[in-house]
This record gives sequence, structure tokens and C-alpha cells, in this order.
Amino acid sequence: MSLYRRGDVWWYKFRFAGQVIRESSKSKSRTLAREAERARRHQLEDGYNGIIRREKAQTFPIAAKRWLDSRMAHVAPRTVDLYELATEHLKKHFGTLLLSDISAADIASYQGKRTAAKAAGRTVNLEIAVLRAIMKKSKLWGAVSDDVQFMKERRDVGRAINPEQETALLKVTSEPRRSDSALYPIVVLALNTAMRS
Repeated sequence: MSLYRRGDVWWYKFRFAGQVIRESSKSKSRTLAREAERARRHQLEDGYNGIIRREKAQTFPIAAKRWLDSRMAHVAPRTVDLYELATEHLKKHFGTLLLSDISAADIASYQGKRTAAKAAGRTVNLEIAVLRAIMKKSKLWGAVSDDVQFMKERRDVGRAINPEQETALLKVTSEPRRSDSALYPIVVLALNTAMRS
């Protein structure tokens, strides 16, 4: 191992598997640079030998926040809203339970409570799917997956539209057309009475 300075910052240099590793510690402290070099060497040794170090146990709320933060940039804002709502329901049940302590029985208990609170099967399944994603991120879903049953969902229900979609629908159906002149009153009637097809 060798430590040296470039300007005010300490760098380390060592050989690993026949390769020279030369990196900045991004620190002005020689002691910290020595620790950074040791940590980097251990990281390379673990990777080379296929050793996977488990993360520290996390409580459900901390794991949920980490997962949500990782999803923010990859999904639409409306989806983020759904994820946040699902995690709020999950937090109420799982509280500060360690993520690694969540069992299939705990999940079944959650499903029972949500059903008793009149949540639809589709809603509960979405919440369990979010829980699954959170547990998968920490490599914990496999231990319970075989014992978790998703709920039956109704397939005969429509999908609610948001105010922007309603405005767009009314605008499109109010435009004069040759063959579908009755479409606008039908849409207005359906929106005002919550009629299904």
C-alpha cells in the first residue's frame, strides 16, 4: 500500500489481482485515506471471491422510503402517488417491524384487515405488490413468496378517470362529427350518473 498527496487530497495505490488500483480518497486526512484504502481492498476481495455482505436489518418504513426514492425517477407522478398511498397503508400495519421479520402470516393478516376495512381485492393486491418490490430490493421476498396468496379481483368494474381526463373526454365528444352526434350527451349522462357500459 502506498499513500500520497495530490494537492490537498490523499490518494492510495495498491496492486490487486495483477492490476494497479489508484484512487482518490477525496479526503485531506491521511488517516481517513488509509481507512478508505482498506475498505476498497476489502470490497474488491469480496467481489473477487463472490462474497455478498448482507445489509444491516432495516425497519419497514426505512426500507419503504429507500425503495420509493429509487423509483421516483423511473415512473410517472401518478404512479408515485399510488406507491406512496400503498406504503402509507402498509406502514400502519407493519409499523417499525424489521423487514426481515415480515412473514407470510403477517402478510395474510394485513390482507384480512384491509378486506375487513372494505378495500377492494385489486387495491390490496397493489399494496402487496409494493411490499413485494420493497422486500425484493432487500432480497427477502423469496423466503415468503411461496406462501403468499394474492386476492381475487373483480374484472367487471370500470376505471375512474381524473378531472383532466374528464375535461379531455368532454372536449373531444363535443366536437361536431358526422356519425356520432349523440356521443356528447351520452358521455355527459354517464359522467353524471356514474353509469357503466
